[in-house]
Amino acid sequence: MDTKDVERNLGSCTEEDRTLFQSIVGSLMYLANATHLDISYAVTRLAQFASNIGEKHLVAIKRGLRYIKGTLDAKLQIATTATDSVSLLIGYFDSSWLDNPTDRCSTYGIVILQNSLLILWKSKKHSMVTMSTCESEYLAGTELIRDLCWIRNILIGLNFPPALPVTVFGDNENANGIASNGVQHRTQHIEARHFCITEKVREGLIMVQYLPTEHMIPDMFTKTLPQDTIKRHSRSLGLSFRLPRTLAPFAICLSSQTIPYTNICVRNMVIIRELTSKKSTYTYTYT
Repeated sequence: MDTKDVERNLGSCTEEDRTLFQSIVGSLMYLANATHLDISYAVTRLAQFASNIGEKHLVAIKRGLRYIKGTLDAKLQIATTATDSVSLLIGYFDSSWLDNPTDRCSTYGIVILQNSLLILWKSKKHSMVTMSTCESEYLAGTELIRDLCWIRNILIGLNFPPALPVTVFGDNENANGIASNGVQHRTQHIEARHFCITEKVREGLIMVQYLPTEHMIPDMFTKTLPQDTIKRHSRSLGLSFRLPRTLAPFAICLSSQTIPYTNICVRNMVIIRELTSKKSTYTYTYT
């Protein structure tokens, strides 16, 4: 039996609730892609249920909106110095493994910095099922290289080419070894297009290095983490905010699990919520 079809038919809410849920998720996705990186993983997970929601999904999205309303002072700081005469790119990639109970696909996250400034981040689900954590991490590295090559071409067109080789960090030593050494017996089943990271290493454009998991910033894009860890990773990317003491945590209820998620921050969105005994009304004002 197709588990996707089963999951799709489990929704118990009305069409009006589904439309409201999709509207809110779309607004949050816009924020996650624009400036508010710390909600990327939460929005990615909630968006997977956009056409099949239940009461627990409505509770999760409302809890997220309450959290956002309480952290309107968040801001993504971007600054540069006069000494930035050389473009220095740094990339990070990380991935979970089999974290989606529906289709068993893994979630990966990537981060790209230019001269210590955040220019790209991503939280996305792999399009295929991976057979090991090593393979999942390796495919995440391939996705990072694609975006790095795109950014490098843009900088070259602006006569601001990045210094080579570009350093990328991963927390799986086996995946890093495959990226540096090429095809091995246990990787022959991986499609050839995913070996572009190995090609770029051989060309001297990329250098892959190991970084411990506790320092891996994209880890916040692949799974739920403790509050202090998310705050630390967010601040390292330039996101600053004050967390009110009276603010309840944001918990996402997905499938049969209740996944705690905190530190949802927003700057450009003001949410005015009027609750009645039966219905919630949301008004969005963009500044």
